[in-house]
Amino acid sequence: VTGVATCRKYWINADADPQEVERLATRVLANESIEHVLSGPLQLNSLSLGREYRFELHHVPLRGMTDEQLAAYSKTGQLYLSLVEMQTIQQYFVDLERDPTDIELETIAQTWSEHCSHKTLAGRIAYRDENGERHFENMLKETVFAATQQIRQSLGESDWCVSVFKDNA
Repeated sequence: VTGVATCRKYWINADADPQEVERLATRVLANESIEHVLSGPLQLNSLSLGREYRFELHHVPLRGMTDEQLAAYSKTGQLYLSLVEMQTIQQYFVDLERDPTDIELETIAQTWSEHCSHKTLAGRIAYRDENGERHFENMLKETVFAATQQIRQSLGESDWCVSVFKDNA
């Protein structure tokens, strides 16, 4: 076996606008970074694996950006970092005396994302409902982590946990 591939086939109304079909195919139905989009009759005479790729190194001129430009780049670059976070990254690269690459920025943004670092859950939270008000210095540690520790302690030598939260990991 020299290669394996899968495919999905969609039938789209023949009266559909070709530009709309192209947009649908490339933005909704497929991820062109990793998938091929073919239009017309499906012919599987040969198996095409991968796609041509040419590496391009992109530096982002972060050091010279204003606050407005930092905020705009965070959004358009799909980093979704706060202005303070962007300023922190900017200062880091000012200190290094170089601009970051797009991949470096994406890596930092992913690491600092809500998904990876749980910024909201690890932050200070004041919560109020009909039972009163509660304050958390670190809601993740004071709820999920604390409950896990209590369960483990109550199990004693019968603790079956192999790996649990420690410093958000």
